[in-house]
Amino acid sequence: MSLIDDIFRRCRSGNDKGELTAQNVSLYHDSPYTIYCEAFISEDKKDQRSPYRELLHERGQEHERHVIEKKYPKLEAISYKKPEEGFLRLLEEMARGAEVICGLPIFFLPENMQGRIDVLEKRTGHASIFGDYHYVVKEIKLSKNIKKEHIIQGAFYTYLIGKIQEYLPEEFFVINRDYEEQEYRYRDYEAGLAKAIKGTQAILDGTEVPTPTYNGAEWPWQTYCNHQALKNRDVSLVGKVGPKMKTNLVAHGFKKIWDISSAKAEDLRKVSGIGQTTAEKLILRARAIRKRELILLDRSALKFPEKSTEIFLDLEGTDQPGHEDEMGQVDYLIGILIRKNGTENYRPFTAHRLQDEGSMFREFMAFMHKQEDYVIYHWHNYERWHIKQLGERYGLTVEVETLLLPYMIDLHKVGTRAFVFPTYSNGLKDIADYLGFKWRHNDINALDAIAYYFKYQKDPKDWRNKMQAIVDYNEDDCVATRLVKDWLQERS
Repeated sequence: MSLIDDIFRRCRSGNDKGELTAQNVSLYHDSPYTIYCEAFISEDKKDQRSPYRELLHERGQEHERHVIEKKYPKLEAISYKKPEEGFLRLLEEMARGAEVICGLPIFFLPENMQGRIDVLEKRTGHASIFGDYHYVVKEIKLSKNIKKEHIIQGAFYTYLIGKIQEYLPEEFFVINRDYEEQEYRYRDYEAGLAKAIKGTQAILDGTEVPTPTYNGAEWPWQTYCNHQALKNRDVSLVGKVGPKMKTNLVAHGFKKIWDISSAKAEDLRKVSGIGQTTAEKLILRARAIRKRELILLDRSALKFPEKSTEIFLDLEGTDQPGHEDEMGQVDYLIGILIRKNGTENYRPFTAHRLQDEGSMFREFMAFMHKQEDYVIYHWHNYERWHIKQLGERYGLTVEVETLLLPYMIDLHKVGTRAFVFPTYSNGLKDIADYLGFKWRHNDINALDAIAYYFKYQKDPKDWRNKMQAIVDYNEDDCVATRLVKDWLQERS
């Protein structure tokens, strides 16, 4: 029996199917319920792939192809029909000492593992079962900033290739959106990886059953997970309770909303990461949600300047909160609702092409130069941060600091200082919905708008209606901001 046949037989032996992958193992620490759903919940409960998710998929594949073409221009693709055949091709390439191997499947079924490594590169610093060389892992990611799950995936593949070549490399690499290559030491992530592998296998075996965390699942299980969290009245429904805090709370017996609402601050302070202020906020949020009642904190926070012109500002960009690293930053729509002398007028400033961002911003600033006696309302810090960045990019920092920043009022800060809302988050959508506002388009959100905008770039005629829907959506955001401001002022 040849060396290749022996390795192939060894790696494919046993009854396991290869249920452990880089994808599910990397989810264990922050989203174990996603692993559970993928293993045990019916396929018809999955979310459909959204336009934004489809865009990410396309961009990810395109980026991987570009990285490989740039770094390894002479590399020839290896075709295969079945994963087992692809694995055999991988072993043949490793045995002949190929300098680079890309995109072939890999198995180690004795430990229930399989995957597809983006890049394997040959190194001569240490021998392996194949000879006086070995291979190291390089993973390619669309994000600019490498995340924890990306590193865990690189570590998983390093462990896996170590089993194949009978030598565990000391390092692995991750290549980001900007083609930057970062080196990681395997030993720094070995313990976390081992825990993730063990925990993922326990979930797949049914011996560990994670609970749903609100907004804690990955696609395609977000809707199902949130529904289950609501059904369970899970502690994660209390604002700011993410996966890590939830784990700490559950360890101290705080599993449901009512466990928090009936708790004392001194009891919550025993939980790691929770001080007096956080404890008090959690209790109030839990009580507001449980009783479905608004709680007044400080009416004096409700102060609004008397100005003849009120401007309600909302931006649409390609780096939405929570997804900042997935696309390059382009602010393509600045929407303002102007209220003056009892009359409202919505005005959008739009970059119809990516390269029009600068001219769009200059047009907006020219408009602001003409305004007098005004105040600018917005929700949370996205608008302020992006306005500052636009000023820096286009040499208008002085104008931004003179015409905009001193007049901007964050209604999120005002509202949450004054009240505890009976909502699961303090986002504009949740707060405005609680106050009775409805958006016109159910099929438009900030993320899918990005996908439609990029399609509009390629085909303005066919995607004109969707671009108009994005403008409508932005106008509704501005109107919702105005509604919240009026509601707050009525209670001042």
